[in-house]
Amino acid sequence: MYNRTYRRWDVYFAIVFAATFLFVLSGSDLGTGPRVVAAAFFAATAPWYVLVGRPVLLTEGEDQPRAVAYLVGLFLLFVVPSALDGETRIAIFALTPQCFMLLRMRRALIAVTVINIAPVVVWALVERPDSGDLFFNSLFAAVSCAFSLLIGSWIIMVLQQSAERARLIAELDATREEVARLSAAHGALASAEPGDP
Repeated sequence: MYNRTYRRWDVYFAIVFAATFLFVLSGSDLGTGPRVVAAAFFAATAPWYVLVGRPVLLTEGEDQPRAVAYLVGLFLLFVVPSALDGETRIAIFALTPQCFMLLRMRRALIAVTVINIAPVVVWALVERPDSGDLFFNSLFAAVSCAFSLLIGSWIIMVLQQSAERARLIAELDATREEVARLSAAHGALASAEPGDP
């Protein structure tokens, strides 16, 4: 059953997807052709998440081949529209959490860096922007990357600490139950011995 935590992620991803898609459709800088291409590629990220991503999030461990394949596919569906329309890069706020959810820390940091930087590089190669636009887009990518890396690594650290605390609490509970069981057994044995005929 798809638990409550992942339903919240579904809602979050849906909000980011819808907002980004509306930005692509209403963008004024693109012509009709590039806008349609960007919208079509970006629209494909929704079924890709529902059909491939969600099952991977639920069933796969870290760094499993399906998880990596899902993230590579997601990146390819994202990089084309983001190269055509910079507003599509808002979707990074839905892509980067998935990297931390599916990959070990080191690989997640690499993936997040690629997701933030590669679209700007591809956009610069396709559009050949002036230095002002290139600087602004590069700065946005750098800030977004730094934010994603900082928040993502902090969240992973908090989750690891929470998991460790949960393990220690479970061990403490098990120890208390064992002490109570031994104490009860010892008490029963002590009370039975002196009065036995």
